[in-house]
Amino acid sequence: MFSYILTTKNFFKEGPCGRVSHAKGFVDGLIHNEKLVTLISDGGAEEFIEKNNNLVFKNINSFFYVRCFFEIIKSILKKEKIVIRWRFFLPYIFFPFLLLYKNFYFEVNTITGINSKNYLIKNVVKLSIIIAAKLSKIIVVSENSKKEIHEICLPVQDIYIMPNGFNPKPFLKYEESINFDFKPNLVYFGKKQDYYDWEMLFEVFENNKNNFDKFYIFGFNGENDSSKEFLGSFNHDILIKKLSTINNPILILHPRDTQIAKSGSPMKLFEYGSLNIPMIVGNSIQNQASKLDGVVFYQSGSSEDLSKKMILVSNDYQSYYEKSKQLRQSVMNHYTWPKIVSDWIKTLEM
Repeated sequence: MFSYILTTKNFFKEGPCGRVSHAKGFVDGLIHNEKLVTLISDGGAEEFIEKNNNLVFKNINSFFYVRCFFEIIKSILKKEKIVIRWRFFLPYIFFPFLLLYKNFYFEVNTITGINSKNYLIKNVVKLSIIIAAKLSKIIVVSENSKKEIHEICLPVQDIYIMPNGFNPKPFLKYEESINFDFKPNLVYFGKKQDYYDWEMLFEVFENNKNNFDKFYIFGFNGENDSSKEFLGSFNHDILIKKLSTINNPILILHPRDTQIAKSGSPMKLFEYGSLNIPMIVGNSIQNQASKLDGVVFYQSGSSEDLSKKMILVSNDYQSYYEKSKQLRQSVMNHYTWPKIVSDWIKTLEM
């Protein structure tokens, strides 16, 4: 039995962002592996996570942390595994429980504040990580995140790397439109993340636009012109329907060469892979794609290398299209949430 505690206010009320997808995927993965789950939050989870006999939604709308104390006591009495999404103050307020109960797991996705110029904030965050590492078990999304914690202290327990998984179901509806007599199209779908190198991408595309029919950008608005089309916000049905009409697509994922990019585990990478079409990806997230075959990597931050890879794939689209045919099988074998959670559960049962 598992208790999954999400203490961020309005966690589910900002819509289908990365943290919501992660929480949904983790819960779905537990249920798929026939585990009983109690999900504790301030509400809204029902809009994203399907009801199931193995799942209890516990919505707390007032006196959240006080009532969390009682929920944790119940979980301890039931000998449940308690998984909490880390925030810097949580190891402090849950300190008594961490001393007494050893089935606590903190999900540490980003160590917010560790690079603060404020001495007090930086050290409060550092001590929070030390408490969590010494008194509980830690789950991170990438090898780089694990290294960050090791630089602060050596945990008592091994840190488990649980990369983000993805839900393949919507993407399996994609029907490719391939005609080698036409130029390829460049495609991005997702939010306009700050850790993506937008300025460089648009500049490189502008210099190489003659190699493409058009650049389609799903997820946000911008200024359309003869070579770029911004399609705004989307849901999966809209995305797949439109994407199925685009000839010879090449997917682009362009993370900066930064610590944030290296520490993440982008679901976008696996969503792209499930479409079985050529994809060009910055190598700052290459470690997260170690089990993906058929990805074309460029050196993150290098406009020259990105340009080279764009020309390479666009000029020999048919060859790279054939190489991409192994992508879907790779992501289905390694990166779906049921598989990722199953791998973690096996370590608990050893």
